[in-house]
Amino acid sequence: MRRSTAFWTAGLIAAAAGTIVVLQMRPTKPVDVIAYRVESGSISADYSAEAYVKTRSVDIAPQITARVTDILVQEGDVVSPGQPVIQLYKDDLQSNIRLAAIEADVAAARAIQAASAVQLTQLTVEAEIGRAEAVLRSHEAKLSRLESGSRPEEIALAQTEIDRALKELEYAEEAAQRAARLLDRGAISKVKADQAALSYESAKSIHQSAMETLALLKAGPTREDVAAAEAEVEAAEFGVRAAAAREAEIELRKQDQAVAEQAVQAAREAVRAAEVALRNATLNSPFPGVIGHVHVEIGDLVSPLRPAISVVDQANMEVAAEIGDQDSSSIAVGQTVGISAAAHPGRLFQGVVTWVADEAVQKPNSTIRSRIIRAIIDPDEAAQAALKPGMEVTVHGRGTVASDVLVIPSRGLRGSDQTESIWVVEENRAVIREIEIGRYTFDLTEVISGLKEGDIVIISPKEGLMEGQEVNVTLEP
Repeated sequence: MRRSTAFWTAGLIAAAAGTIVVLQMRPTKPVDVIAYRVESGSISADYSAEAYVKTRSVDIAPQITARVTDILVQEGDVVSPGQPVIQLYKDDLQSNIRLAAIEADVAAARAIQAASAVQLTQLTVEAEIGRAEAVLRSHEAKLSRLESGSRPEEIALAQTEIDRALKELEYAEEAAQRAARLLDRGAISKVKADQAALSYESAKSIHQSAMETLALLKAGPTREDVAAAEAEVEAAEFGVRAAAAREAEIELRKQDQAVAEQAVQAAREAVRAAEVALRNATLNSPFPGVIGHVHVEIGDLVSPLRPAISVVDQANMEVAAEIGDQDSSSIAVGQTVGISAAAHPGRLFQGVVTWVADEAVQKPNSTIRSRIIRAIIDPDEAAQAALKPGMEVTVHGRGTVASDVLVIPSRGLRGSDQTESIWVVEENRAVIREIEIGRYTFDLTEVISGLKEGDIVIISPKEGLMEGQEVNVTLEP
């Protein structure tokens, strides 16, 4: 009985002690806290990196080998596109153009002569073939008449043929005499005069043949007459073949014409080449810029292997900088950046991002990954005068790390792991809640899970609070 009473008494004492402890651990007075209402927003970050000014610089070398006769600019001069900067010796090049032009004219004249020769040869050969075929037909008709005997109507037809042949003979004789007179005066070429004389001889032969044919018709053929007529036919056939063989001469003339036309093309190419060489004797600036360095002096012999002058394109200066991978995610093409230089304290130049590397690269002997960006410097006169190629500068910018995400102030976080915790206000009491965070900056942190829009999170104080402790909330604007 005493043992039971003692046990019961000890239990009461212990219970009372526990109640006292609990009462001491739960403060009765609410704590004043500063809180923030969770909402969607964007996270921006400032970044900066060291860089160097770069620009396009071109060494201009001549396309020909020649001596420098004049240097038209000085180092530091501003030049425009196409402006002459160095003059090379060009007198011999101008002579080459004149000589090439003369040779081109001569080649063109020879080509015209070759074309005329083709035309004249064609006319001559065609005329000879026509005459030979006419003579053959005449002799064949004569032989046929001899072999078939004479008829009255044939005699009448032969007389008509004589009359026609006589008229052609008279016309051909008059034409030959007129051509001879014109040839004496130099009014026509000898080829045409020879053609007229040949036509006259052909007409005389045809008239003579017609007269002989009529005589034979009246006298009647003899065996000797038939044999002679057959011989005349054979001779006429040979004449046709001989005239036709001259067609090969036309092809030869055409080949001469083709060679002459090729010579014309080659001569014209030589003129163009000489003109290009003359243009190359003047070195021009390829773009607007500033003369960087003159590598030659008047009298120097220059060649395509030796640059003569350099031009710097200060209108397109740019910087290239390495940005940490965490910061580079906020950089996009088209963003404006500031550029400062230690050589010009207090001055800030403007630039625009033109390129961001697709991949971040880890630096040697380091765990830091960086991404290359390029920005073109605003081409105002102040920047062109102050910033020079190779100058060390600092690139400053601000970019968006994340947009349309749940954000909270970074100073409210507890812990340092990827899974964080934060004090949340529920029914006016402080409660610890674990959250998963994403991208962050010094000011703001993205919340991936654990909070929703409208939740109240405690920013200050983070220490000294107890789970379930009543709080008075002041929302941070």
